[in-house]
Amino acid sequence: LNDDQFAKISVIFASNTSGKTRLSKLFCDRDENKSVLCYNAFLEDCFNWDNERCIFNICECWAKKLIEDEGLDTQIIDNFQRFANATIEPRFDLRKGEVIFRLIGDDEYKGNIKISKGEESLFIWSVFYTILQTALENLVESVDNRTTEYFNNLKYIVIDDPVSSMDDSRIISVALAVVELLDNIVKAQDELAQKLGVLVTTH
Repeated sequence: LNDDQFAKISVIFASNTSGKTRLSKLFCDRDENKSVLCYNAFLEDCFNWDNERCIFNICECWAKKLIEDEGLDTQIIDNFQRFANATIEPRFDLRKGEVIFRLIGDDEYKGNIKISKGEESLFIWSVFYTILQTALENLVESVDNRTTEYFNNLKYIVIDDPVSSMDDSRIISVALAVVELLDNIVKAQDELAQKLGVLVTTH
C-alpha cells in the first residue's frame, strides 16, 4: 500500500507553555463545517464542579448534545471504568446537565463524591473517546446508515495532551487506547483513511 492509502497521523512532543493548546485551537477556529473533532483544554472547560453538592456540571456544548442525541452515557460510563480501573460509578442526568459519582460497593456511604483531578481528566477523556468511537463507527457506514450527520464533514482529529494530572498506569491506559483508535483509522476503509488527518500533541 502506498502512503496515500493511510490516514495522515502526526504526533508532536513538546513541553508545557510551548503552544500545544494554541495549536489545537487554531484548528477549531478555522472549523466552519464541523470538520474538526478536538480534545483540548477548551473541552475540559465545558465541565465544572458544584462543590457544595459534589455535582459535575456539563455546560451546553457540542459534546453534551452528542451524548444526548446518540445516547452515549452508558458507553461513557463503561469507558471511564475501563480507564480508571476504580470502584467509582458516574451517573448522568442529561436533562439537568449533571453527573454525580458514587462509590460502588460502599453500603455505608450513599452520598455523592468529588473525584480526584486525575479521575476528572479520565472522565472527560472518556467522553471524548466515546464520541470519537461513535464518529469512526459512523464514518465506515454509508451515509444512509449513519446514526447522525454530525460527523459527515469530519477531516481532522486533534488530541491535545489527554493525560494531564494522571498517574503513570492510567497514562499507559490512555496511550494504548489512542494507539488502538489510530490503528482502527489506518485499517478502516480506504475512503475513511484518506479523508482523516490526526494530530496528537503531548509532553
